[in-house]
Amino acid sequence: MFDQLGGLIDSYAKAVRENNNATITDLDALISQLREASVIRNVLCHGSWRTPDQVGASLPHFVNRKMMKFDTKIDVAFLQDVQRHTTKLISIVVSTVTHMGWQFPGTGGLGRPIG
Repeated sequence: MFDQLGGLIDSYAKAVRENNNATITDLDALISQLREASVIRNVLCHGSWRTPDQVGASLPHFVNRKMMKFDTKIDVAFLQDVQRHTTKLISIVVSTVTHMGWQFPGTGGLGRPIG
């Protein structure tokens, strides 16, 4: 509820690497994709949004802690792509947890409850 996404990604990666029942084949690629998604998440959640232009795209004002400025206009198609990609990443993360025999937190699904 209160951990930052980067820390949660680190915890997830550590837990998967240390679990002998993990079935994921390319964890490093997934972790890289999760980190890229977290950058977009920060822009979407914390950017200062400008009025959309004539084609409906907006350039959010966002600068990260490393002083890197986000410079991509965001439109509905961009948001839909982010939504699809995020859904795919979520599915992979849930699958890695359940394949290790754990119940994904908050689902009440199959597997042993965590905690």
